[in-house]
Amino acid sequence: MTRLYGQDPFSLVLVHGGPGAAGSMSILADNLSEEMGVIESLQTKLTIDDLIEELHQDIVGSTKNKVTLVGHSWGAMLSLLFTNRYPKIVERLILIGCPPLTPDFSEQITSNRFRRLSPYEAEMFNKHVEQLAKISDSVNAAESFKIIEELTYRTDNYSPMDLETIHRKVLFNPEIFGSVWSEAEKLRRDGKFSSILGKIKVPIFLIHGTFDPHPVDSVIQTMKSSGAKYTYIPIENCG
Repeated sequence: MTRLYGQDPFSLVLVHGGPGAAGSMSILADNLSEEMGVIESLQTKLTIDDLIEELHQDIVGSTKNKVTLVGHSWGAMLSLLFTNRYPKIVERLILIGCPPLTPDFSEQITSNRFRRLSPYEAEMFNKHVEQLAKISDSVNAAESFKIIEELTYRTDNYSPMDLETIHRKVLFNPEIFGSVWSEAEKLRRDGKFSSILGKIKVPIFLIHGTFDPHPVDSVIQTMKSSGAKYTYIPIENCG
């Protein structure tokens, strides 16, 4: 499923994070569409393989051109997997706020976030993470997922926007999160991301805000050890 912004030719594809936070790149898409045609891909599938194929259909159904793939957070990981499978479609790869690609530093994300929460907020975060793992009721699961997203939005952004503006654009889906993220963590433990990095031949640009809780040193270390060709672009006062 896609949202198109601007005018043809559509040469830029935005791949959102979460998983399960479809539409979270809509504001960026709006801004970029003043200069180029933008495809915002909205993830709806429950497995990574299906998400790769869905992204492929979103792209080939919207443009005949090679594209610049822009992945944010989990979307950066999905973009790497996609580029490995469909290298002829991608002209360049931009990873924004990429999570660790190996399991070594993944716990740093939570500890970095908790330093930015009050004790009460940290308690709420843990409470809803636990509830999300247990809930079978989709309404309550969606509410817990929304609260977790609200808290992480505040911890991850240097200058957070009004959340109501964000929520009008985002389609929260806890089922996608639960199914896809557990699979992504397994791929990370199994070394999938580090194994494909050296095979990717298109230019990789690693954009990372200095306020971002994702430990960028981990990503750079993986890039170097895999022999990937990349350009690192840090942005000050940015999440």
